[in-house]
Order: sequence, then structure tokens, then C-alpha cells
Amino acid sequence: MTLGDGPSYEFVEGATSDLSFVAHGPTLSDAFAGAAQALLAATVEDPGSVERRERRTLQLEEPDLELLLMRFLNEQI
Repeated sequence: MTLGDGPSYEFVEGATSDLSFVAHGPTLSDAFAGAAQALLAATVEDPGSVERRERRTLQLEEPDLELLLMRFLNEQI
């Protein structure tokens, strides 16, 4: 979880799904980045050890933000 003005997230305890979190950020892009950070933290034992080796640009379209976020996270996986 990052504190400050950039992307951040927090896991939700007691939720009925396998993984629940809230992503935050001053912009939509930052909120999506926070969601990607949460996914990384939930799936990798030491997220700080992950090195950026490649950068890709995604262009995704969905009729609403929830579907867009789900598709974005699926691309991360």
C-alpha cells in the first residue's frame, strides 16, 4: 500500500470473495494503478522483488468502469 497522493490500495477483511480491495488515487489512472499494485501484492510473496522488464500499452474498451477494471486486471494476470 502506498501512502500519499499517488496510487494506493487496502485489502477488505471479511469480504465473501477470494480477494477484495479498495484502490485509491487522485485520477482514474492512479486508481487503476492501485488496483494493479493490490493484485501484485496478493499474488507475489515479495512484490518489491519484481523487476520491470517490459512495458506495454493497453487500449481497452468496456461499457462501464467495473468491466473495464476487471478486464484491466485480467490483462495483468
